[in-house]
Amino acid sequence: MIGALALVATQCTAGDEDDTPSGDGTEAVEDEASPPPCDATPETAQELSAREPFDLDAVTRASFDCVEQVLLVAPGDPALAAIAAPLAADLAAPLLLGDEQSTASVRDALGDPEIRTVGPRGSAATAPGTDAGNSGADADDADASATDAADASATDAADDADDTDGGGAVAADDETTEDGGDDGDGSADADPLAVALEVADELGTDRFVAAADDAPADLAAAAAHAVTSSGAVLPVAADGDTPDLPEGTEVVTIGDLAEVFPDAEPADEVWSSDGDPAHGLIVDPASDEAAAVVALATLRGDVVVPAEGGDVLGRAAVEQVRSAELDADALVAIGELGGSADGDLDRHLTLLAEAPLVPGGSLRHFDGTRMVAMYGKPGAPVLGVLGEQDLEASFDRVREISEGYDADGREVVPTFEVIVTVASAEAGDDGQYSRVTPPEEVRELVDRAGEEGVQVILDLQPGRNHFLDQAKIYEDLLREPHVGLALDPEWRLENDQVHLQQIGSVEAAEVQEVMDWYAALARDAGLAEKLLVLHQFRVDMLPDRDTLEAPDEVAVVVHMDGQGPQGMKLETWGVLTRGAEDRWHWAWKNFYDEDPVVAEPSYILDLDPEVVLVTYQ
Repeated sequence: MIGALALVATQCTAGDEDDTPSGDGTEAVEDEASPPPCDATPETAQELSAREPFDLDAVTRASFDCVEQVLLVAPGDPALAAIAAPLAADLAAPLLLGDEQSTASVRDALGDPEIRTVGPRGSAATAPGTDAGNSGADADDADASATDAADASATDAADDADDTDGGGAVAADDETTEDGGDDGDGSADADPLAVALEVADELGTDRFVAAADDAPADLAAAAAHAVTSSGAVLPVAADGDTPDLPEGTEVVTIGDLAEVFPDAEPADEVWSSDGDPAHGLIVDPASDEAAAVVALATLRGDVVVPAEGGDVLGRAAVEQVRSAELDADALVAIGELGGSADGDLDRHLTLLAEAPLVPGGSLRHFDGTRMVAMYGKPGAPVLGVLGEQDLEASFDRVREISEGYDADGREVVPTFEVIVTVASAEAGDDGQYSRVTPPEEVRELVDRAGEEGVQVILDLQPGRNHFLDQAKIYEDLLREPHVGLALDPEWRLENDQVHLQQIGSVEAAEVQEVMDWYAALARDAGLAEKLLVLHQFRVDMLPDRDTLEAPDEVAVVVHMDGQGPQGMKLETWGVLTRGAEDRWHWAWKNFYDEDPVVAEPSYILDLDPEVVLVTYQ
């Protein structure tokens, strides 16, 4: 194959010793004034603790004064970068992204290392035999070196770089591939399978971690797993044929590759870390830099923290940071991530390392989870199923009704939605038509729910009160990570209204005030996100809903809680969700008595948009 793994330049001059025989047959003697050997041991520099986004080159420069060699891959090719990552880790060589213009700056920054390119020559660096700032190597020598190295075994080439002027799988300029061939300018399209096989040969492994060649995040995960499991990365077409691999090859998979490898086991503990990492390098697995960060973290003794979709506070990032027991000062963001653009990166890193987790084990609600709730008021059976049994029995019952809601892979979080201010037919002493439950009467339920891993939602039926005034009554409870808030506009009255004579409503401005206060509470309490449920079964209950702007700290769920035949409920669902699928999370309510047929989990899981909260009343 042409250019599967090409070589340019020479080794790090700080580490070279001239062992070429002299003209008189005696061995050359090292000049006493020559620099000391290159010390390629990475430094866990304190600069990496700075609270600002780093680019890959900056972290590499902060990590090394000098390295013996560097692997270079063209940007925008996650498959080749993933293939190169375990080789870079094995060679103790940083993996950088660049083209032929990058070689001079790499040498200046890292002590004139040997530079090897992965992929078609001409894509990541100048091909052997051309001048790319190649210190002391002319075109003829480079061509000969590449040819000699291609004839040598991969292991010998890697171990004896001085003799071959390079290492690994390299190809001469005049070779062509059987399926691609030379494109006329000294380069050729890279065949990922051929590159992967060559790298595996150099690594001396018959174990591959396969991932879809069009799924950058899966490829980065494959690179991470390959590094820790002494394997090589194998990009494949998810809908393609099973590749022809050497006999005895072991394959594990990342993602859904059942059509390609029907008998392969999925890789487990993809982002696992060994030892005691000094830093966590946070990167979006789908970014160009991800595979290169995998290699760099291995050399530094750090751990890769995958921020899926750029979300620093996502489940994958949380699990990695908490399992590695990293504090906020040990976290380094690389590239564009959520929080880095809006100035909140410092706070997000602190939350990632320190904030309490919500039920389900993440910092964000519905991050791989779904809530299934019982609605009502303890001790008041007429208001819902939560009042039909004592507290301990309620824990058992909510788990029973949660069965089946994990069929799509989401983890179920059992939930209590507790009515804490109850719509009243009487005006009451304050004339507000709402009975307020003192917070201390709810404290036992809240504390026990926290012990049981149960989410609590405090439901407000405010009458003539402002929603924010009632929410503030429960501020201490809302500071708990497992306690959320629900606003029920059906029971929000104007000053001349009373309950059951009309359906209540609220303007978005009043809800926005609650959201903004709630976000400030989350920040003050050191919490990543608070849950806010908006009940609605008519458009005019919250007519200007789309003007709401949810702060990052507030996860908003629009709860379709209409009752009646399933066909009617489905029509209401369509009206309420139309045109707003990406703005909110969505919830569905089942009524035991008012619904002629109570919807089964399979029915609800098929709804579009996806339902992440299901309530039973």
